[in-house]
Amino acid sequence: MNETLPFLREFANACSVEQILAECLKTDEMPQETLEKSVFHYTSLDVMNEMCKENGDFLATHVMSLNDTHEFFLGVHLALREVELCKTLPDEIRKDLPRFQIDARERIVNLLNSGTITPWVVSFSEEPDSLSQWVSYTNRNQGGVAIGFDVNAIQKAIIEEETAPLFPRGNLSFHMMHCRYTNDEQASKLLQKVFERETQSQAFKSKSLDEQKQRIVSAIFMCAAAIKNKSFSHEKESRLIVLCSQSELRRRYKYVGGKPRIETKLFGFNHRMARAISSVVISQHGNRAKLVSTINLLRQQLGLKFPIWLSNSSYNGQ
Repeated sequence: MNETLPFLREFANACSVEQILAECLKTDEMPQETLEKSVFHYTSLDVMNEMCKENGDFLATHVMSLNDTHEFFLGVHLALREVELCKTLPDEIRKDLPRFQIDARERIVNLLNSGTITPWVVSFSEEPDSLSQWVSYTNRNQGGVAIGFDVNAIQKAIIEEETAPLFPRGNLSFHMMHCRYTNDEQASKLLQKVFERETQSQAFKSKSLDEQKQRIVSAIFMCAAAIKNKSFSHEKESRLIVLCSQSELRRRYKYVGGKPRIETKLFGFNHRMARAISSVVISQHGNRAKLVSTINLLRQQLGLKFPIWLSNSSYNGQ
C-alpha cells in the first residue's frame, strides 16, 4: 500500500486542474483579426449548450424587458428630435412638423400596445472580456462564457432567411447594428443617415403622404432599439434587432428566464449556430474545469476548432 502512494501523488499532480486548464486555455491577447470579425454574447454554460444543439439559435428579448426599460423611449425621443434636421424630409411633413412628431409618438405607442409589430433584441459586445458583462450576464456560482460569433456568418444567415422562398415578407425583418449612445454624435449621424436614405428612395417617393409618414415611423422604430443611455457606453454593444409582426409572433414566442422572447430561427438546423462560433472566453469565476471540459466536448462532438481563452477580469462571483 505504501508503495502505491508516490504513484498516486504523481498522478494527482499530473492531473491537477490548473495543469489541465493550462493545456486547453489561451491566456495571451486575442488576435486583432479575431476581434475585428467577432461580436461576443455573454451567457451561461447551459445557454451555450442549447445554442450548440442541432436546431440551436438565438432567442431575442422584447425591448421592454431589457435591463434599462426606458432606453427604447429614449431612442424614440432622440429620433423624433433629429427628424427635423433631415434635409430630404418632404415639405408636406416639414410644414407641420410638431403635429407629425406627436402623431409619430402615438403610432409607436400604439404599435407596442397592440403588438402589430414589436422590436426584439439579441445583445452582443465588441469586448471579449468585459467585467460588467461577466457580472450582469453570467451565473454567479457556475461562471459563464463570452461566445464570439463571426459577424459575417450572422449577416449571411440574415440574407438567407430574408430571401428564402417561404419567408413571409413584411412579417419579420433583421437588422445587425452597432449601438449608439446619447452623448455620442454618432447617434445623430446614424439617424440622419437612415432618414435621408429612406426619404430619398424611389419606393418612398412613390408612396402616399400617410404611407411616407408610416415609413419614417418604422425607421424611428428600428433605430430607437439601437440607441442607449450614455452610462452604458463602456459595453460597446451591437444588437441583432428583430422587428416581428403579430402573426409571426404566434409562431416564435417563448417565455424563458423570466422574460418574453422569440426564436429568431436564423440558424436553426444542422448545428449552423455552433459553426458560426469564432472563439469562446470563459470567466475567472465559477467552475472553470467544468466550463473547459464541457466546451471541449462540444468542440469534439461537432468537429470544431475554435480557441478557448481565459478571462483576465478578476471577479469572484460575489
